[in-house]
Amino acid sequence: MRRSAARATIDLTAYDLYLRAVGAFFPTTKERILASLALLEQAIAIDRHYGPALSWAAICHLRLVVDGFVEAPETSRRKAIDLLGCRSGRKKTILASSPTPPSCSPILARMSAP
Repeated sequence: MRRSAARATIDLTAYDLYLRAVGAFFPTTKERILASLALLEQAIAIDRHYGPALSWAAICHLRLVVDGFVEAPETSRRKAIDLLGCRSGRKKTILASSPTPPSCSPILARMSAP
């Protein structure tokens, strides 16, 4: 995960999609988050190890949950966890709120907050 988190992409299309997604995110509304997420998913489809796009996609899922924009928050929560790479061999542990890798703790704590 650390390698992906710091890794930029060499694909200019993925980078362009990432920049457009970050620009689409603010001001934060449900429509803008979904538009940003769609662009990020395209960037990730091009480069599945593109760390910044993976992180921003997880943030989009976080905001959808925290802001109450989704009917199934657990689905978005799980997608964020997958995007962050927090499950690597610890799926049941993380979902059961047992010890979590340090890199995942802040976002998981925020996602479980009311």
